[in-house]
Amino acid sequence: MAEELAADLTAAARDGRDPGAYIGDDVDALATSWAVHLAPAREATVRALTRTLPLVIVAAALVGGVIVGLLGPYVFGYFSLRILHAMDPDFAWPDRR
Repeated sequence: MAEELAADLTAAARDGRDPGAYIGDDVDALATSWAVHLAPAREATVRALTRTLPLVIVAAALVGGVIVGLLGPYVFGYFSLRILHAMDPDFAWPDRR
């Protein structure tokens, strides 16, 4: 259906005519036919996403856990020292040797 619409619009542009003439000037009918055509595709997409959503959530949790595990101690330590310094300007920075 998309190929037919693309061909109609291309032919209209080539002929210099109004694209509406190629689709019958009935925009409501065109919209209805596209909605009926897309409904099964939308349902299939929703079913596929519903099936894979738990896998996506688990993968995101694992990746997030690894990132937090690797960077967490550094980030937490850095910002906790910054907060301590902001609360107490006389805070002595630890020796980083």
